Amino acid sequence: MVKRFENALSSYALIAVTPSIAVLAAQLRPRYGLRFPDAIQLATALDRSATALVTHDRDFSRVTGIDILTGP
Repeated sequence: MVKRFENALSSYALIAVTPSIAVLAAQLRPRYGLRFPDAIQLATALDRSATALVTHDRDFSRVTGIDILTGP
């Protein structure tokens, strides 16, 4: 099972949390009522000019400016 996750995740790039991402996350957190880890994900997506963010977390329902794709 662990090897399966390692293989699946190996195709993704890790993005460091830069000071600008952290500051943006701190601004987004109260604006959208997000927990800080969720705000980091959103800030990273916005910083990277992503067109969408995929999540299973309903806390993103108030977010604007990026498409939020939620699973079942």
